[in-house]
Amino acid sequence: MPQLDPTMAAIVEATRARGLRPYETMTPVEARREYEARHAVWNVEPPAVAAVEDRVVPGPRGPLRVRLYTPDASAGPGAGIVYLHGGGWVCGSPESHDVVCRGLALAGGFRVASVDYGLAPEHPFPHGLDDTLAAVRWLTAEGPSVGIDPARLAIAGDSAGANLALAACLTLRDAG
Repeated sequence: MPQLDPTMAAIVEATRARGLRPYETMTPVEARREYEARHAVWNVEPPAVAAVEDRVVPGPRGPLRVRLYTPDASAGPGAGIVYLHGGGWVCGSPESHDVVCRGLALAGGFRVASVDYGLAPEHPFPHGLDDTLAAVRWLTAEGPSVGIDPARLAIAGDSAGANLALAACLTLRDAG
């Protein structure tokens, strides 16, 4: 079996030593609160970016929050990424994945739009996908107003968010 990176191995061991309650024993609300608390350690010292702004955009079932990260204040319109957080469809938020989005923005020199999509079980499939598509369509139409060139827009995510990213890409492809 492959060895974990020593830094990650220490994190895994520290997590095991805490004896944390399993998510599946919690209600969705409890799991979300716990998820945010557990992920706070990743966001203690977020790297500085030029700007972080929460926007409310039209969603399929009402207002949809999108958090925009700008790496460099002097950058003109350029490439952007729609980022979809992980969390098993039930947990996660732009807050839990703040450092991830800041890191992407800084490493790539592009703007990142983190989507606060609807979570299950209150918002079952296809709610999260519909929210993702609404955010992509908003950025396609309004991207220049937030410094994103719609012709240079990518979609990415981790875990459940990666699944949403792929589903959105396939849906958009199939729609032409």
